[in-house]
Amino acid sequence: RLVSDWSSDVCSSDLGYFPGAVPDEFFDVVVAQFLLEHTEDPGEFLHAVFERCTPEAVLLVQVPDIDSYLNAGQPIYLAHEHIQYFRRAQLQILLERQGFAPIAWGTPGPSLICAARRMPAPSTKVTSVEQDPLAAARLCAHIFENRPKLPDGPVAFYGVSPTLHWILQDVSPSQEVAVIVDNPSCHGWNVPAHNYSIFPPSTELLRAFPDVFLTLNPIYHQSVLTQRRGYGVPLRVHLNSGTKW
Repeated sequence: RLVSDWSSDVCSSDLGYFPGAVPDEFFDVVVAQFLLEHTEDPGEFLHAVFERCTPEAVLLVQVPDIDSYLNAGQPIYLAHEHIQYFRRAQLQILLERQGFAPIAWGTPGPSLICAARRMPAPSTKVTSVEQDPLAAARLCAHIFENRPKLPDGPVAFYGVSPTLHWILQDVSPSQEVAVIVDNPSCHGWNVPAHNYSIFPPSTELLRAFPDVFLTLNPIYHQSVLTQRRGYGVPLRVHLNSGTKW
């Protein structure tokens, strides 16, 4: 049953916010896709879901995986529109405490995907507590403190992911900097909070900036390296392997 939808073609005026919109309804399946990270009290929301689920109902949850930054060798970044951050262990604890037992997890990647079945009652016993809950925090601090040392000469950054902002804090005001992006819609713009223009790649630009740091999502590293070889310009390319530069 459709409770609410962002599409104006689907929504009707008698629909409202969960759970007030469905006070007498019970559901066999509930989908919360990229919702919990925006929810002020995810425990309260999941409790409401529990109260309105049939026995053996299934809850499907998808949230961003904050560990994906650590797995890519990046410090954890805060998103202005997110007020909650999840790792697998913490998400499982939250689900179990609100009466949902995880039965399947999606393939590891940028987001956590979990199918959980409603239990007879919320559990006071949590089955998945990390042995060292501060391990991720220490790893994040280590990554942040060991960001790459920039050369003294001209340096180019390829991509405008959060990695770029992490490294730009070490750039000297007098250093020559170029920011390169393939996407034409970005060309002519400046990097937010910095006075660096964004350029398309070119032979002339790469000749002037022989040190190139890949500051885009690691999934694009190989394709970018392949493209840059096509320019025939000798470069020193710096990239993050996930554990070191």
